[in-house]
Amino acid sequence: MNKQVTLKKGKESSLERMHPWIFSGAIATLSEEIESGEVVDVLRHDGQFLAKGHFNEGSLAIKVLSRENEVIDAAWYAERLKQAYQLRQSLSFPSKDTNAYRLVHG
Repeated sequence: MNKQVTLKKGKESSLERMHPWIFSGAIATLSEEIESGEVVDVLRHDGQFLAKGHFNEGSLAIKVLSRENEVIDAAWYAERLKQAYQLRQSLSFPSKDTNAYRLVHG
C-alpha cells in the first residue's frame, strides 16, 4: 500500500481540472515518514482517491503521475516511454529538419 496524502477540503479543484501539480498548502495530512521521490496516493478530504504522484518536500509537493489507481512500477514507466516514443514517431520525428527531439518532458 502506498503512503497517502490527504488534501484540504476544496483543494482538489485544480487537480480535477487536470493540473499536474499539488502544492504544499493544499495538503491537510501526510502518512508518516514520506521521503522525497516516493509514490503516494492523493486523497480528497473525504478519503476518495484522486491520483498517484511523486512526493517532494517543498512548495511543489506532488507531481501527478496518474489519475488512475494503478501500480506505478518499472513496467508502468517502460510503457509510458514506449508510448512517448511511438507518438514522436507518428509525428515524423526525427525529420529532415532535425535529428533530435525531447522524449520526456520532466
